[in-house]
Amino acid sequence: MTTLILNHSEWNRLRQRISDDYGQTTVMLSWRLKETLGFTIRTHSGKNSLTNVYEYDTRLDFISQDALTFFNLKYGCRDGQ
Repeated sequence: MTTLILNHSEWNRLRQRISDDYGQTTVMLSWRLKETLGFTIRTHSGKNSLTNVYEYDTRLDFISQDALTFFNLKYGCRDGQ
């Protein structure tokens, strides 16, 4: 499984684009995101063990490398890991 890490503002912009492309229902239901775009979403919060700074981010867990590649082609490449 490949994970892409987004900050809060990045996720909000992406969520709006997905909603425009596939409808609000797709964004609201996790199984629709997995079925349509090949990822599930989870929020993460906690202290970074290296910097000791509290972080809040959104993580997209892709079911395959192909799903991540499709996502990058459709919504723009972004380094995440």
